[in-house]
Order: sequence, then C-alpha cells, then structure tokens
Amino acid sequence: WRTMVEAVDVHTVGLGGDSEVYLDNEGELTVGPRRVVPLCVLAQQEPQVLAELQRQMTLDNQDGLTGQFVLKQRNPSHAVAESEGWLLDALEEGPLSLVSLTEQGRYGILINRQVRHLERQRLVLRAGFTPTDALHVLGRFECWDREASRLGAALLATRANTTPEALCEQVVSTVSDRVTTELVTKVLSDEVTMPDWERETAARAMLARALGYVPTSDLGCQLTLRHAVVAIGAPVEAYLPRVAEQLGTDLVIPPHAGVANALGAVAGGVLQQVKVLIRPLDGDTVFRVHLPEGIRDFENLNEAVAYAEGAVTPYAEALARQAGAGQVEVNITRTDREVPVALGWGQEIYLDTELTFTAMGRPSLLVGV
Repeated sequence: WRTMVEAVDVHTVGLGGDSEVYLDNEGELTVGPRRVVPLCVLAQQEPQVLAELQRQMTLDNQDGLTGQFVLKQRNPSHAVAESEGWLLDALEEGPLSLVSLTEQGRYGILINRQVRHLERQRLVLRAGFTPTDALHVLGRFECWDREASRLGAALLATRANTTPEALCEQVVSTVSDRVTTELVTKVLSDEVTMPDWERETAARAMLARALGYVPTSDLGCQLTLRHAVVAIGAPVEAYLPRVAEQLGTDLVIPPHAGVANALGAVAGGVLQQVKVLIRPLDGDTVFRVHLPEGIRDFENLNEAVAYAEGAVTPYAEALARQAGAGQVEVNITRTDREVPVALGWGQEIYLDTELTFTAMGRPSLLVGV
C-alpha cells in the first residue's frame, strides 16, 4: 500500500507488541502474526475485564479460550447472519470473554468460529495475551494494567505447564529471535535471495545453531551483522540487546526512540507524482497530450507543454493535500526523448516528451483534534 510518505527500504513482518501469544496445535508457544488488543490495555479501559480474568482463574477450562475477549469495532454496512447479529448485539454493552460467550450455551465452543469470521470483516476486535503483557509481568515496561497481564500470563502458563514468569521470558526471547531472523532474512534477500526457512532444512539448521537453539550440536555457528542496529519503538530496550548480541554487532537506541515512528510520520514529506506524456501525430503536425482527465491535441509542442503545466499543477497539488500535506510545492521535470537517424550527421527524430509533476509538502498538523 503506497503511503505517499518517503521512507527507507522496508522489510515488514507480522510481529509487534500487540502480536497474539498462543499455544499452537502441538502446544508450542507462538507469537503472531495476528494482532490483538493487549489485556493490560483493555483492562485499563474496561475495568470489568479484570474481574472476568480473576473468575477464569477458578475455572477448569483448558480449551484455549481463557484469557481472550471480543469487543465490537464498528457496525456492519450489510446484512449479517443471525448468529453474527446476536454476537454483535451482545457486544453493544462492552467487551465479553470467549469463555462467557461459550457459557451462554447458544453456540458453545463454535463461538470462536463466529468471532473469526467477524474479525475478517473488521467488525470485531479480539483481545488477548501479547508481548506487551509479558513485559508488564516482568516489570520491564509498565504503562497500563499490570494485574490483567499477570492473570493472562497465569492462565496461559497453566496450559503450557510452566510458570508465568518463565512463559513471559520465553515470549520475550521468541520476539528477539524473530527480529534476529528477519534481519538475516533482509540481508540475504538483498544480496542473494529470500530464504525459505521452512523448506530449506540445512539453512534452518544453521540458523538454529546460530541462535543457540541446539547447544549440544557438534557444529558451532555464528552470524555477524556488519552494520550497527538502530532500534526505535517503545519496548526496544527489552528485545534488541539480545538481537545485537546474537549478531555480534552494536546496538544504537536514539533518544526518544519510543516516539520515533510517530515523529517520522509527522516530519516526513507527503509526496504525490503525476506523469503526463506528449506524443507527436501526423508527422509532428499535431501534439497529443495525455492528461489525467483525458487527451488534448495542440498544433505545436510549446502550446502542449504550457497547457499541461497549467492543468496538472493544481491537480497534483490537490492530490498531495488530499493525502494530508500542507504548504504544497509542485516541481516539474521535463524529459524530451529523441533518437539519432541511422544515416546523416547529427540528425534526430523526436519521439515524445514526458512531464513529471512532483507535489511535496509536510503533513498538516490539526491542533485540538
């Protein structure tokens, strides 16, 4: 998705502070890629969530639904099935736990299927245990309701047959290892090809040894990143030191790293480009201008260029303003394409002219919104 904001070369992965932490079908701890609302955030906004988590601590519920909540995101713009309409109506008063929804007996454990379908339609959000909750439990990052995070960790740790603290440490190390893996993936994709860790058994085995997953192996392996890692984001101090250690490189955490992403979006420039092509027709007697709204013909090239500049400049400026820019400046670049004639000295044939309109401006700041 083109953001219209200038940025560095980006490699994206579904991993963050709001990634869902869960046990897969084999009972392995998994982080992401689905996003959920952290329990600590939800409980801060909805105090009744804490009481429900405390109630679930007394239940013998091992079906994987404990510690999960659903909240309504928006109203549907189309007709929904009766089962989905019932669920949306039930969420009008606030978030409900999946456990309480199954206890109502209408759809039982199948309620999870209904929730997933509504999630895909962006009608509801799911809340659950996340890396942000893990950091709250460990005392390494505290902004919201730590008790909700502690209860969520206890519910998940019971199913994983471990302690809440050990589970949270595993979550943190899993996130760090994923970041390390993605850095290695990015470098290899730039220099060689995108690695497929799931199918390339030998490559996966080497990576596992480099990350320390196979301490008893006869083969030692170490990866070294030849650049420092510059980390931005609120919890990077919790995750990135392990990454830098694994890759044998320096870690740089700039001042105010927690708000660097937001400041970058505000300080960056919004950019929109429009290209206009002018081509000769009928032996250079007509010059056709291909504009965003259609075509126009002119008798000479200068008239065609002048018209395009007058028509497209405000159009490009309007596009930039619609994208959020203020105080827009439009620059025009002209490229005339010609080819030399095979026979003759210095003779050229005119092919076409391309005008590139680049509208740039800083994002406008709305005060008091």
